[in-house]
Amino acid sequence: MAETQPDTLIDLLNRLEPVHVPEPVSYALSGPGWSVLAAIVALTVLCALVWAWQRWRHNEYRREAARALDVVRSSPALPAERLAAAASILRRTALTAFPRGEIAALTGAAWIAFLNRTAAGHFDDRAEPLLRSCLYGRDVQPDPADVEAFIGAARAWIRTHRTDRAQSDA
Repeated sequence: MAETQPDTLIDLLNRLEPVHVPEPVSYALSGPGWSVLAAIVALTVLCALVWAWQRWRHNEYRREAARALDVVRSSPALPAERLAAAASILRRTALTAFPRGEIAALTGAAWIAFLNRTAAGHFDDRAEPLLRSCLYGRDVQPDPADVEAFIGAARAWIRTHRTDRAQSDA
């Protein structure tokens, strides 16, 4: 019996059958369902963008009031003048957000109650006497810390007040 030579690696590789490569897989989504889903997603994104843009534009008065309060806060004016300016900004903001007939006549405790009712009670018992001293006691200078607290409460009210009718009528 004749001894056969062992096959070399190259001989073995040459005997291999060629590999059949499958067709490339398409990444395109087929079928009408995917087109409908893509249209629904695109419409939802478009609606969300329009809603966000409208909300951003609707809240411009809040951003303007916050900028004005920043100017008042950094002003070198006397505390009474800063307090009067902050109270004026607060009143103008409320007149922008709520019906004039509902806001214009409010003063003193009714004004503070309205502010607390429309935004989570940011103003404490010191707010009304502080505003009274600002409006009627021209020679009285309020404590700068109280003025800072009032400006902070005004900023919080501007940021968080709700204009929905159910809350403002409560």
